Amino acid sequence: MSLADVALSRDEATKLLRDVCGINAKAVAARLRALPSTGALELFGNTGLKIHDAVRVLGKADIAARGEEFEKKAQAALRTVIITSIQADWSIGKLGLLIRLFGQLGDAKILVEFATDELFHEMGVWPEIEPYLMAIAADADGDPETRLWAFDGLVFNDLREGQHDAGRDRIDAMKALLDAHDLGEDEWLAWGMKRMLLMSMIGDAAGVHEMLAMVEGRIPPKAEHMRIFRYNRALAFFKLGDNGTAISEAEKLVEEYYAELGLTPADVIGRNTPALRPLLPKNRDLTDTLKHLADTHDLLAQALGRMGLRSSMARIHAMKFYELAQAYQSFARVGMDLVDEFVWVNDFETARYTIERNIFPVIQAIGLTSYVLELRALYAVVLAYCGEHQAAANEVVRLRPFEDAMDPGHREAFQNQKQMIRDLRLHGGPAQRRVNIPPPLQALFDQRGGSTRAVEPRNKIGRNERCPCGSGQKYKRCHGR
Repeated sequence: MSLADVALSRDEATKLLRDVCGINAKAVAARLRALPSTGALELFGNTGLKIHDAVRVLGKADIAARGEEFEKKAQAALRTVIITSIQADWSIGKLGLLIRLFGQLGDAKILVEFATDELFHEMGVWPEIEPYLMAIAADADGDPETRLWAFDGLVFNDLREGQHDAGRDRIDAMKALLDAHDLGEDEWLAWGMKRMLLMSMIGDAAGVHEMLAMVEGRIPPKAEHMRIFRYNRALAFFKLGDNGTAISEAEKLVEEYYAELGLTPADVIGRNTPALRPLLPKNRDLTDTLKHLADTHDLLAQALGRMGLRSSMARIHAMKFYELAQAYQSFARVGMDLVDEFVWVNDFETARYTIERNIFPVIQAIGLTSYVLELRALYAVVLAYCGEHQAAANEVVRLRPFEDAMDPGHREAFQNQKQMIRDLRLHGGPAQRRVNIPPPLQALFDQRGGSTRAVEPRNKIGRNERCPCGSGQKYKRCHGR
């Protein structure tokens, strides 16, 4: 049981011990009854059982001492238990454990399938799979196709994180595999699309147009494939600064995705996520379509924002469809963008409401820890803008123990946010302004409503001053872009 770092039900623990140790149910029950009094076994609710973390280290060492054959047998039995368990009661903790078990048992193809699924990257368990994926990609004697898809998953994360140098090296490795082996059209398109996006991110317009021409000529003539290509093309133009083209293409794609789902924008307005679900087509998996529609709304919102236009409607719709697709990292990220927008136009109360009533509950419900520090730091700034200075200071105190462990970018932003909170306490901030917001906000924020309009610019802000949205970044790196 020390192999499991998540709680198992009593039935799951019984199956694991019977399959590995060859003892009957009565003997298992006697051992499970005796363990809590020793302090080795923790009880969770009425049925959850988990070996105490301190004891688990000793248990795993004992398993390793019994030899590789026994260890693999135990890992395989636990894998079977967790696969069944996760289907009945899903959690990020169980998913992380399952990934480690696949890696320990050498299930390379399954790990690669995980890594090349966009939604997998939304679950906050990338650190669990990355080491195994890097090993698969680096294995010169491994299957070329599996290695290429391992690189594809790694590149997807590189581009998400803005790690262009690592992405470039891995994209080159994908091309080397294509040149050396007779791989398929899907593998070539995976390389071509990733290289096109990389070229856009480093500002190489000529490289983007070269790859666009190559990829477009090899895209299968199917509506689904063409929509994905058109989205990536619009994203590439957005990265190159062509906001008009990105907006035009994104608006067309949104219409097509709505038609694919049998919805209209009017169906979405005034409905929250649970009310939207019954309107979706039945008896087919819509996850990818919902995710792609949300991505397109997000792209539209970012392009509108760059042009100084209100983008809250697009962001609200993106949040709804991300939640329907269970793409929770993107849900949280777009939610924070929405908060930034409300702060930017001085509607601090709505910004606070958005965090408290919409983003916090989702993150807490699914255990998405990767955004907690960033979101709580932003929440502290919003509280300060709302005049809740002691509450803002309390949030800062809670975050300080984690400051040294933050990555350098987040740590710098947090330091700027702390200074902003101090300045607001000493000098006050702008007056609260009730902004007229689009009707779709009613579904997310109860009885609010109004009409769209462009953001009213503030007084001129120095490029090296902190952005007033509360991100903690310099203006030139945030809304000043």
